[in-house]
Amino acid sequence: MSRTVSSAGLALIKKFEGFLATPAQIADKAWAVGYGHVRHGQPGGAVTQAEAEAQLVHDLAPISA
Repeated sequence: MSRTVSSAGLALIKKFEGFLATPAQIADKAWAVGYGHVRHGQPGGAVTQAEAEAQLVHDLAPISA
């Protein structure tokens, strides 16, 4: 059975996560950016909202498959 996150589901996640264009350091020396995406190691660069949404969809793929 294939599952996907609906547009309403994405909107809800985006609302609760909030948007960070510039990486912000969080616990364990990791970095949060976009809509809750976590980077380990280097902070990396800033992201646009479109890039952040694409990353969110990618991050959700393992749990929506």
